[in-house]
Amino acid sequence: MDQQILSHFSALPPQNRHAVYHGILDQLRRAEWREVKHRADRITFECDILGNENLPLEIVALIAEHLHLSDLIRLQRVSRKWHQVLSSSMVQNAAIRATLASGIYESDTKSVIRKRLRAERGQPAATMKLSSPLSSVHNYPNRPLNTNRALNVNNARNIGAMGYSNGIYAYIDALDDRTSISLTNLRTGKMDRLTTGNREPLIEHSISTLLIAAVSSRGYCHVWDLRTQEQKSFRISSLNYTHILINGLNLVVSYRSTIIHWGWESGIARTIQCPTCVFLLVPHPTEDSITMVRVGEEVYYGKSMVIADQECQMHVEQYAVDSDSNDFYCAHSQEQQFPMIESGELYDLFDPQELFKGQSSTILVRKSPSGDDSVKMCFSLQGNQIICHSFPAAPQAMWMACVGPDLIYIPTSEHGIVILDSTYKKSRAVLSTQDVGECQHSIQRGISLQRAIDVGPWYWVSGDSDFLVLVDYGVMEVWGFDDTWEPFSDQHPDRQAGVI
Repeated sequence: MDQQILSHFSALPPQNRHAVYHGILDQLRRAEWREVKHRADRITFECDILGNENLPLEIVALIAEHLHLSDLIRLQRVSRKWHQVLSSSMVQNAAIRATLASGIYESDTKSVIRKRLRAERGQPAATMKLSSPLSSVHNYPNRPLNTNRALNVNNARNIGAMGYSNGIYAYIDALDDRTSISLTNLRTGKMDRLTTGNREPLIEHSISTLLIAAVSSRGYCHVWDLRTQEQKSFRISSLNYTHILINGLNLVVSYRSTIIHWGWESGIARTIQCPTCVFLLVPHPTEDSITMVRVGEEVYYGKSMVIADQECQMHVEQYAVDSDSNDFYCAHSQEQQFPMIESGELYDLFDPQELFKGQSSTILVRKSPSGDDSVKMCFSLQGNQIICHSFPAAPQAMWMACVGPDLIYIPTSEHGIVILDSTYKKSRAVLSTQDVGECQHSIQRGISLQRAIDVGPWYWVSGDSDFLVLVDYGVMEVWGFDDTWEPFSDQHPDRQAGVI
């Protein structure tokens, strides 16, 4: 009899089941209610997703991609099971790739996370102070140079005299009549000095992982291989260039309407004529090819002011070398609207600057929906996609350091160092046969973090995930985010000449 009642109850539709068990509960005595409550207290409705032993790590990795790295560390304290799951290399690699946009760190993911968190908080593992290279420039402000570019503004000359890449800091030595470049390996303390054959005065230099290039007052671009110190040079058309960009073994000197491409392996300099302003330019690291993004004549006016109610068009072009003529030709071109910018939102277009290594970028200012504030936007090119970085309420500054794909250090006179965790978005591939005029945008990072550190003020700043270099006229300070780094001093015994 009891089993028949249970079987009939199990076969009832949901609405009838509700009516039956509600009617039974209404007829229970107090002792029966006590027994029901005792059994109900033993039932939990909580679901420990990460504590489920049957949950695949691949699913946990997908969850970790949406977590901030600091949250990933905090959640490991929930339980032993959560610590075990969230400490696995697969899960931490997924979180690191989502934050840093690239790279797989199978060996020591914990140190990578620690470095990132230190950079976000402005808390280096160690610091050291060295003599400032600007002190000599500051003490000899009237030292003449045979170039109109160098005589423009002392500040512009000083910025071009300094550079950093991959743990190596370089500057043009003013005490040596600007005829040499001093290199310091921040990891080992090793120093070196580079000069041209006839000791030409140097105006500006650019450094990358493999090469360092410097423009001389005689209009030559001298290039050194940092691994072997082998030197090559080529002639440039004018000293009124906009950028010197190095990516891998290729170099680009850009002008308003001309681009000079030079390859280390071939030693050949080729010229490309550009009818309109180039706001994004990236040389390929190994091949003789260039990707550029130009703005239309209808967008660029005089001092970069843009009429807000016009359509914002950009021209994406890829250049390659013709095997017959040995000159560059446009292998692919495409026209589209600015990604992430609606018609009427573009307010002002600034001159390009190299915020991301190996490419020139443009910071845009557009009106916010409220109309009260402006949002700074910086475009970069990664692979075949244009990336838009937005900096809400970014303070006015003459220099910024990108220590991650979304982490920016800005020196200011009012707040010391301001750290911004920018939001960045990706557009659909810009060099494809698909119609990108209707492209959709996927938000990769949505955290907006602003932290001010009361240090400085600093004149110039540069760095990456390992080091941050802060320079003022009185002192140069280096922050190391890796806990294995050991600072050195000017008197360190290993700080001697040698291949760095």
